[in-house]
Amino acid sequence: MLLIYSFQDEKDKKKRKIKLEMHLEQIFVDGWDAYVWIYDPIPVYYWFFGSLLVIGAIAICLFPLWPPTVSYFGLHLAKSMKGVYYLSLVAAGFLILVIALAVIRLVVFCLIWVFTFGKHHLWIFPNLTEDVGFLASFWPLWQYEYKGDSNGDKGKKKKKDKDSDNEEEPSNEENNEKDNSKDPDVER
Repeated sequence: MLLIYSFQDEKDKKKRKIKLEMHLEQIFVDGWDAYVWIYDPIPVYYWFFGSLLVIGAIAICLFPLWPPTVSYFGLHLAKSMKGVYYLSLVAAGFLILVIALAVIRLVVFCLIWVFTFGKHHLWIFPNLTEDVGFLASFWPLWQYEYKGDSNGDKGKKKKKDKDSDNEEEPSNEENNEKDNSKDPDVER
């Protein structure tokens, strides 16, 4: 094995600066590329409070298994479980309502899209499945877009451009004569 060493002055090494740039493509082109790991540690109190939340959730889920001698608080909590039951029914009903709204809006969109051959797009609650806040999910109530042919607009623009330059469009007969003059097989 042959090793080649290059001797450089220490001044050259000190002056040489390396510029690090972040790229989306994480590949190495040659052996001189540098790899940098950006480490942003999670604070200890995040781990502590996260663990407390998980342990608290497990303890609440295991409430029916608590012994009656745990505390007086446990007995009061047992009496208030009836309210928690009704609250869970309301939450389940709301979840079912949101899922039903998502299905209804999809059915309405598909029906309108099919019957108009994809020209009309009507979304009921367009932000329902977007990543927005709770109240913003239900606003606006609907969104409508027309994605049909816009040939009429293009024709008007062309005519407007021609009029602005005071040019007249050639008639169909003049166009035919120009086309025929290019073909040698056409008799004149």
